[in-house]
Amino acid sequence: MFSELWDRRTPLRLLGVALTGLTRDDSRQLSLFPDEKKEREKELDKIIDSIRHRFGTGTIVRGSTMRYSARVGKKQKAQQDAALAEDDKN
Repeated sequence: MFSELWDRRTPLRLLGVALTGLTRDDSRQLSLFPDEKKEREKELDKIIDSIRHRFGTGTIVRGSTMRYSARVGKKQKAQQDAALAEDDKN
């Protein structure tokens, strides 16, 4: 794909590759040093996502982002809602 798209004249500064959707939701990276706090935060994030999906993005926010979330525009909220809906499909 790169060979087909590059004109061999344009200088390159950076080339990157990203892969997504390679694992199921129940797959996760194992750690040599389990962190109970991190596991608890993951569970909390799942619960928060389900509440937001059911009742709307602005229903529940973290205290540290309350001032920021008040400034988030309609476009950003729509994008967040779309991302939550996409996550729910997967």
